[in-house]
Amino acid sequence: MINPDINDPVFLAWAAAWLDTEGSIGMRHNADRHCRGGQVLYRILLTVSQTVVDPLLLIQKAFRGHVGLNEKSGNPKPIYQFTIHSRAALEMLKLVRPFLIVKTKQADLAIEAATIISSKRYNRFHSRPKEVTEYLEKLKNQLHELNGWSPERRARSVQDGKRRGPKRLDKWAKNFDACIKCGRTSIIHAGHGLCISCNAKRWRQERGIKARRSQVANQWSATRDSCTICNEFNSPHWALGMCKKCYQKEWEKNHRISSNLSSRDTNDPILS
Repeated sequence: MINPDINDPVFLAWAAAWLDTEGSIGMRHNADRHCRGGQVLYRILLTVSQTVVDPLLLIQKAFRGHVGLNEKSGNPKPIYQFTIHSRAALEMLKLVRPFLIVKTKQADLAIEAATIISSKRYNRFHSRPKEVTEYLEKLKNQLHELNGWSPERRARSVQDGKRRGPKRLDKWAKNFDACIKCGRTSIIHAGHGLCISCNAKRWRQERGIKARRSQVANQWSATRDSCTICNEFNSPHWALGMCKKCYQKEWEKNHRISSNLSSRDTNDPILS
């Protein structure tokens, strides 16, 4: 019996063999409407398919991920699929990379792409430079070519209507033309026929959560009447009992102190 231990080289070689023979290493992208500027989000994706679920459960136990039934396979037998993506997929690839034989090039490209994607410099709240986006798109196309998914085949698949995944909707939601509470279409659909804003209000009401401090009538914040630093209430409350201006000043002062400490020489007698 294989022991699902990521520190065991025998298990890592066993998992790499499954990824080499029955798996795939790919990369996907989608335009996240929640992102600032609507920039494209990329993620690496590892899958292993098999008619027997036991090996996939062992891999899942060691590396996390998800094991489910692939109902779109078209195979008369039930096909189970192990799926893992993003940072968890990067951790798995780094561990099994020394034992891969067939998919070494795909693994190297995926590791390079995932390292860029997971960088703190580029995330959903900070715009990614155009050059970095073009490089990620280049890595994705190279992965598609190595996997036999050429642009011609992709275009032919789309034309034949065989491409899997959600279809684009011509209306606001599948069963609704607008939010059933506020009637707006400018905010995207969240669920139950409600937009994100109305759905959040419903969620708070069902759980008995109090209104936010900005919704408390005739009060500067939920617990205070003015800023604890400047004792004024003209500037809105930000955090920790401080207004926006005072909080920014405190943050800049603390950030400047931490930056000076990190830039000092390690032989400084104060730090030693």
